[in-house]
Amino acid sequence: MQDATIAMEDHAFYRHHGFDWIAMHHALRVDLSEGQVKEGGSTITQQLAKNLFLTSDRTIWRKIEEAAYTLELERMLPKSRILELYLNTIDYGMGQRGLKAAAQYYFHKTPDKLTLAESAILVGIVSDPMQKQVDPQRLIVGQHTAFSRIRYFFPNRYSQEQCDLASGYPLNMLVYPNKDAWDRGATCEIPADWHGVKFYFFENPYEPLPIDNASLSLKVRLAGFLVEAHQHLHVVGIDHLGVYNDRSTRQEEKVISSHAYGQAIDISGFRFADGSRVSVKDHNNPKVMARLAPLEAMLNRHFDAVVDWNDDPKRHQTHFHTEVKGPRSTTPRPVQDPPAKSVEETMAEIHQTKHLPARIATWLSGTFVRQTTGHSCGEACVAAILSDYLKKPTSELQLMHLLDTGGARCTRSDELIRAFKAHGVQTVDTVATSDELLDDIATTGIPAIVTLTRPTEHWIVVVGEWGDYLLVSDPQRGNLLLPKNEFYARSDGESVCVEKANL
Repeated sequence: MQDATIAMEDHAFYRHHGFDWIAMHHALRVDLSEGQVKEGGSTITQQLAKNLFLTSDRTIWRKIEEAAYTLELERMLPKSRILELYLNTIDYGMGQRGLKAAAQYYFHKTPDKLTLAESAILVGIVSDPMQKQVDPQRLIVGQHTAFSRIRYFFPNRYSQEQCDLASGYPLNMLVYPNKDAWDRGATCEIPADWHGVKFYFFENPYEPLPIDNASLSLKVRLAGFLVEAHQHLHVVGIDHLGVYNDRSTRQEEKVISSHAYGQAIDISGFRFADGSRVSVKDHNNPKVMARLAPLEAMLNRHFDAVVDWNDDPKRHQTHFHTEVKGPRSTTPRPVQDPPAKSVEETMAEIHQTKHLPARIATWLSGTFVRQTTGHSCGEACVAAILSDYLKKPTSELQLMHLLDTGGARCTRSDELIRAFKAHGVQTVDTVATSDELLDDIATTGIPAIVTLTRPTEHWIVVVGEWGDYLLVSDPQRGNLLLPKNEFYARSDGESVCVEKANL
């Protein structure tokens, strides 16, 4: 993914100091000839500066501000960190900001599992992100452009055969936006025998089976139909072709599939109390049609759309497509299981472990929460962390302020920033999501200061993790083990500010 990004966005990334003068000269000539800003010629560092500190206004003044921030980023951060921050903040379209969110949205996987083909698709989105719907043609064009640049700038790393093989995968075998049924709200189960009617799937027409991955709206509408059909038309069974599938589009690529959200069921036949059956495929038979007509009329009363052979002769000769329209909301995921070990068992395990990492040993000794009562958040953090833990001049330190994208900068967080600055600590503002916190701590070994805004605004220090728990220091409660699921439930529902001190 890093190679693909560099090839697509800034092939001279590791050779320049923030600016690609050749690219900027070309962009300037185009802008002057057009009389307005048409091309940017921006490097990865410049784009990061814009994402972190500036708006997207295409003005000369904004470019000047961007240059100043770019110089500062290049001076303070290594190239690897600049690239990491860029990947975590760039817009990949459809409201997905950052590589982690994009990989989950488009491919339902984590960034480290991305293939070359998938990486090429993502970097091809960046120059012109889609916002309203996924356009397959744009994805293909972007991917092909990415492969050509990867081959040109990294000929020794990626062979032509390797790129050809990766580009040969069909798009619908790669991209599944919101593939997860929980993300699509398709999490209800329709019983195999419900309101006197049994459901028979076409693959096994002899045994009634429950239907998985239906939306709540479909289940409610279907219940009303079943009650009426059973009472008035003596229906005791329904043959169907299914409810849910993973494909997000239907027929044309721009038509969102109702089946992807569990909002449609394809009914291929009906079974009656007298033992008789009718199939939709036999609708040309007048006797069959006489029994299908009242059933279709009843379906139309209960569902928002019923498509038959008259509406779509090519695709609906064999079944009624019955659909519920309306909101397509996600379903809250089930609460995680409680930790396998209790707090007491986990704490005993930590005490018995030899050669603990320095930050965990410091946490265990209580250093992080010394005498914080009565102090402001910033002073307490400086006193408890800088003085007691760092043991080196504050001028050598940095504070990276990571603000959760779902919240706003809180008062206590601003106070913390000012306190660090007052003690000579350099600060760098950036953006990250709270669920990246543990990954950052595990990678760098650096504790993080998390400012919570509810139920009361206060801060905690997250040192790391142990099993199912976070190791936390709270000035109000002291050292404690906080279950991960409790932390995530809390951080997902609140505005959370994360300050990461480069200890």
